[in-house]
Amino acid sequence: MNEKIRKLFEDKCIKYWKIRTNFDSYYTSILDWIKDKSFLTKVKNIKIMLSHNSDKTVTAKFDLLPNKKVYLSKAEQNYVYSESTINQFIHVLKYLNILNEDKNNNEYKFSYHFENFAKKLINESNSLEDKLDNFLSNLVNKLLSEFINEVKKISEEDENNKKQNPIINFSFSIWYNGFCEKQNINESFSYLIDEFKTLYDLTLEDRSFKKLGILANDELIKSIAKEINDYLGLNTKTIEEILKNRKIKFQTNNKYIQPFPENGKKQFSKITSVEDFFYDYISFTIPIFQRAYVWNENAIEMMIQSMILDMNDGKETYLNNIITSDSEIIDGQQRLFTLTLILYSIMKILAYEEKLVPKLFEKLFSSSSKDNNSLKYFFIENANEIQVYEEFEQILNEWNGNLGVGKLLIKIVRFIKTKNIDIDKFKEQILTKTKFTHTNLTNKNPDKIFANLNTIQRTLSSLDLVRNWIYSECKKELKENFHLQESQEKEKTIQEIIKYFNINISDKFKKNNSTKIEDKKLLELFIDNLFLKLNIPWNKQSDVNKDILYAQKLNFIFENLIFSKEVNEEENIEELKIYKALKKLHKYLNEFLYVICKFENIDKDYLEMIEITKLYAFNAAINATHSNKKTVAIPLTWAICDKFKILDKDFKPNIVKNYNDISETSKWLFEIERFIIYWKEVYFKGQSLSQKLFAIAKKIRTFKDYSIDNFRNELLESIIEISSPKERNEKLKNALLDRYKEKPKKAIDDIKHFLIRINFYLLNNKNIYLDYDRNDTPSQYINNFFDPTTKLEVEHHNPQAPKKEDLDKLINYNKDDYDKYIQKIGNFTLLDKKSNIRNSNRMGNEKQSENRMCIITSGDKELLLPLKNSLPNDWNDISRHIDKRSEQLIDIICKIYEYEENIE
Repeated sequence: MNEKIRKLFEDKCIKYWKIRTNFDSYYTSILDWIKDKSFLTKVKNIKIMLSHNSDKTVTAKFDLLPNKKVYLSKAEQNYVYSESTINQFIHVLKYLNILNEDKNNNEYKFSYHFENFAKKLINESNSLEDKLDNFLSNLVNKLLSEFINEVKKISEEDENNKKQNPIINFSFSIWYNGFCEKQNINESFSYLIDEFKTLYDLTLEDRSFKKLGILANDELIKSIAKEINDYLGLNTKTIEEILKNRKIKFQTNNKYIQPFPENGKKQFSKITSVEDFFYDYISFTIPIFQRAYVWNENAIEMMIQSMILDMNDGKETYLNNIITSDSEIIDGQQRLFTLTLILYSIMKILAYEEKLVPKLFEKLFSSSSKDNNSLKYFFIENANEIQVYEEFEQILNEWNGNLGVGKLLIKIVRFIKTKNIDIDKFKEQILTKTKFTHTNLTNKNPDKIFANLNTIQRTLSSLDLVRNWIYSECKKELKENFHLQESQEKEKTIQEIIKYFNINISDKFKKNNSTKIEDKKLLELFIDNLFLKLNIPWNKQSDVNKDILYAQKLNFIFENLIFSKEVNEEENIEELKIYKALKKLHKYLNEFLYVICKFENIDKDYLEMIEITKLYAFNAAINATHSNKKTVAIPLTWAICDKFKILDKDFKPNIVKNYNDISETSKWLFEIERFIIYWKEVYFKGQSLSQKLFAIAKKIRTFKDYSIDNFRNELLESIIEISSPKERNEKLKNALLDRYKEKPKKAIDDIKHFLIRINFYLLNNKNIYLDYDRNDTPSQYINNFFDPTTKLEVEHHNPQAPKKEDLDKLINYNKDDYDKYIQKIGNFTLLDKKSNIRNSNRMGNEKQSENRMCIITSGDKELLLPLKNSLPNDWNDISRHIDKRSEQLIDIICKIYEYEENIE
């Protein structure tokens, strides 16, 4: 990172004051004040009074309006806030000159400016938001104008002066948010945002002050960016012009040109310069087992910086080894393409400065003829499976700064320009004084060499190494396969298999739909659980890192599948065994994703083929095992599904002989669910159960006579503290009452789980199992209300922020009492997302689910009161009703999960 930028952001006190709460909530609170006529008429004399409590909370109230909230926060209870929450709010109000500085930190009066603004609104009722926007806009623009002057003074300060300046600190936050939102006003300053994000580990989604940034004047934001850029000495507006320029003058002769080798390519190892390599060996290709380009801007800048330092010291730069095999790059693809990007940037800078460009650059970037051995022809067009090279080919034809490689080039040119170096001298440093050892091998297996090199260097991910192994297996099989004689046909077969692996295996382990980030934890879980499922022994002791270890384990799984009876007995003899093994692995992966309820990653064809997945109540039972969150449950859940062959494509839920298997499976799955609830709510003390539950899962798979009683007892024995069923049930009830009856807000996901399971239990004749031994399918088993992918939400029946017109209809309404009771579990219900949005903060039956399956709303004659219509009604009756429902819901949860007294 530019040293001046670091000094600016760290030493010069332009700190980013990041708030946890979005400014929008502050804006909403101020808007709520000015909508209140009482507030407007009393604003001159009103004070915000803070009272600090012993539990590090703060009570905040208006002295003349005790029933009005100072700050609208969902976390607020009885006007009480956390210290940090109220301090941040007061800090913002003071910065915006809405509050005056106080002397004792406990009382705050409104500023003269805000008083005048409020008085003008007394007779206004329309467009209050617009008026507030104008008021805040004027304040923000005034403060940002002061900020510009502060930035101007920075360069005049003593280097050791680290005086704190709140105007700079806070204004910079607004500028940053505003500029992120308004990047279109001047794209060339985006470098500042990138650097700032890097320093503070921010994302463009970090928009705490988005509202204030929008209200700021565009010209002021430009001026701030300009002042900072001037301080840093960045003339950034020409960067895009440099890269867009197409007028390039090539030299007719070049002092660096070396003759071609007389004897062509052969096996050798020699020290060579960048120029020599590109002249001698430009017709290289990138084999498909190579990974994508992964260098980021920091790595590239480090390479450039290293070469600049060597240039200044009069030294050569050494870039390690480049290994080729005839026309393929085995090792060094990343460094060579990085050098290519740097050379392209240098060519563009030379051309923009109207300097002659070496002839070599024409050969590299302008010629597209195979006869000319151009880089564009060989290097780019033979790498059509790698996106970054496709993008670079587009840029060679026409500049596009929106492409990923285009953005990278902008950063490279900018970095070079900020160094203020002699570009001709730097060009010569790279071409003639940057060296590496070039080793060319003949009659070798390039994929084997590639794997060995990267295994030793530990640079590839598990899936990268496995992809290379698959490539090797394909080549080995094809060599012996008389059905595919043509080399072109063989290469096409390999490409298809690699593509199948990428789409159906590798891509399933990309984190958050990222193209680069591998979800290593998910991959490790899959491989470990698949070892258990396939009963494959793994006794190898190795001190290699996890990437290499899990690549070895997955390769070992492939080897077992290739030699398995299933793969070898398949009729299609034209398919390679590795391809058959891949398809088998793909099936197992879909099973695994189903078991952990990662439904969005499962292939639609698989879901269509496996009949049990259309039984929504069964999917819900799988989801209830918590395998998606508690990974210790995965081996158990998968083992039980296999025990009853539930996930076989031949298993049909509507066949009478399978009814009992569905019921029995649901009973076993419930034992997992119940155990996880007890472990989580009562017994968890940080202990790990992974090895114990793995051992139990192995018994389920190994012993046919392993019963559900064995299973239940071994689960309970895995917990150190063992008690009688009666004691266990009492402990569970006490834990549930303590956690969920009064204020379960922090456990909404758990509440959702309980409400869904209670709902099913009551609909299913007070039975948590799938009682499938009947002539027809119960409607609740196939109703999508029980589909885990349905976006059901837990919602307050009586809302947290009720509408005033609704509250006016309540008899005996008490604000403190209301706020307490709405957080009890008896006030919660289930709503689909669309209904929740539509009902907003309405009270009463309007908010109830219209789905007849939602018995949580309608109640049960014996066990559960229905949700009470709030309007018109007496709040005392409603609160008693909520209390009773809360007790009933806890009782039902205990009834569902209790251990039978006769089971020890």
